[in-house]
Amino acid sequence: MLTHPHVFSDSWVKVSSSPVCFGAKRNTFGRFNVPFGGDIAAIKLVHLSGYVSCDKTNFSYWSYWGCGKRAGVEDYLGVTITTTRNIIITPEQPFLKNNPPGKFSDLPPYKSFTPEIILPRFSPYKATSGQKLRLWYGEDLVDFTEFDNEGLVCCDVYALFV
Repeated sequence: MLTHPHVFSDSWVKVSSSPVCFGAKRNTFGRFNVPFGGDIAAIKLVHLSGYVSCDKTNFSYWSYWGCGKRAGVEDYLGVTITTTRNIIITPEQPFLKNNPPGKFSDLPPYKSFTPEIILPRFSPYKATSGQKLRLWYGEDLVDFTEFDNEGLVCCDVYALFV
């Protein structure tokens, strides 16, 4: 059982009680609940298993968080955290890239094969106790060219409370 958030001030708190899994198409977002209210400055994802792809026919496009070695997005992440209304919490602009419009983000030094990534915010997100959040593959979130997507990734999710 988690205690009051002030005990964890400026530290990472695991917010997934079991692995959070997301797919690359057909609205297969992952789900997790914020254990208590507080200000979240970032979300950390730690890869446990699986791969996703923006084009299942090309082996080099499979990765943990994006589109592997596909030209134009090879250095980008393809995951987002949203509310249950699919309002993006992180990553924010200017990290999100509009071309292609699949909600890819440029967050050096992280790439689609980095086992542990951090999705930051410019100002803390005010989360409520028990709030449900979603982890999406970006192309699935915006229904962009997901017909050739495939895969499932499972990860642990942490929040940085400040």
